Amino acid sequence: MSKTRTARARRLLRTAGLLLALPLLSAGASSCAHGGLVIGTVVTALPHGFLTISVGTGHLYFYDGFFYRTRGPRYVVVRPPLGVFVPLLPRGYRIVHVREVPYAYYRGIFYKEDPRRGWEVVRPPVGAQVDRLPEGAARERIDGVDYYVYAGVWYRPTVIGRSTAYVVADVQRP
Repeated sequence: MSKTRTARARRLLRTAGLLLALPLLSAGASSCAHGGLVIGTVVTALPHGFLTISVGTGHLYFYDGFFYRTRGPRYVVVRPPLGVFVPLLPRGYRIVHVREVPYAYYRGIFYKEDPRRGWEVVRPPVGAQVDRLPEGAARERIDGVDYYVYAGVWYRPTVIGRSTAYVVADVQRP
């Protein structure tokens, strides 16, 4: 994260009184202290330093790339609705370019920067290439072609050199 973006995120967090979330500013780290969470996972408590995000008439809770919604006395990991803004990106995000437009990507969620509002959750751009699938992606074969699907997003494996990348595909199921 650039010094300008880091300073902007710090000001935003300070203004919002959310200094507990400062550990999130170490973008680029590849590990996640709460790895293994997938959409539908239920937890009894939110991680320390979570952010509350207003969505319509309710709230989502955000921490390091994971979105939670209340379910009774517990919380469930959910896919965020399109158009939700977060003030900063999770650790381990990657920048991918689709037709020269930069997107941030983390665990199956794509973000696009808005200089005034932060990072917006956007529809996965067809053609985006990522180096790994989100945890919980399931393999499906359609017309003899293998794809992986996660939360309604289809990925087509593509061999590049000696490694496999995954490209967001527009799959029309028969």
